[in-house]
Amino acid sequence: MKKILIFFIVLFAQVLFAQKNKKLTFNPKFEMGFQTYFFFGDNYLSKGHTNPAIGAELNLQIISFNNINAGFGVKKTTLKVEDIEIGGNIDKSNLNSFQGFISYSLKSKKLEFIPQFAYGGIENRQKMGSKLYGVQKGNLFELSVSLNYQLDKNLQSYIRIGTTKYVFNINTTPEFTSYFKNSNGINISIGIRI
Repeated sequence: MKKILIFFIVLFAQVLFAQKNKKLTFNPKFEMGFQTYFFFGDNYLSKGHTNPAIGAELNLQIISFNNINAGFGVKKTTLKVEDIEIGGNIDKSNLNSFQGFISYSLKSKKLEFIPQFAYGGIENRQKMGSKLYGVQKGNLFELSVSLNYQLDKNLQSYIRIGTTKYVFNINTTPEFTSYFKNSNGINISIGIRI
């Protein structure tokens, strides 16, 4: 997590010092929404689990510089195991993530278009009922685009589509490393922004 924070501080500092006579501002924006993930490829999350997966997200934009914004978010997604021969003796996998993000805002009167890059940590908690069978940790990289619609002065609705790359830290035999280590997903989110 420390590496993630350092990465975003360095990246934001580069942008800050590249532009002169601009002002860094405290600009909080809170988002909450529902998301769905479609995992694809030859890997553990796409082959052994039911797609799509359903989850929720919370994001907090903290600072802005010009139209560039930075903040962090958390996500929780639950996948049901479809094939126990692949998924093992569990009935669900919970993906929990914490990520920092940098975005760029393009605004018109009622619409706001926001491309975003996020990097963070992910854990896959494998469970059977309430019993925890194991945790896999790793990192995620996400590119997404949001379209926000101004409902009133302080409230927006949003829809976001993105693609996410997951890289888990695993310990398995070489022939299964790629299968369990890497996964890809397309995600769609809807929610509100205050």
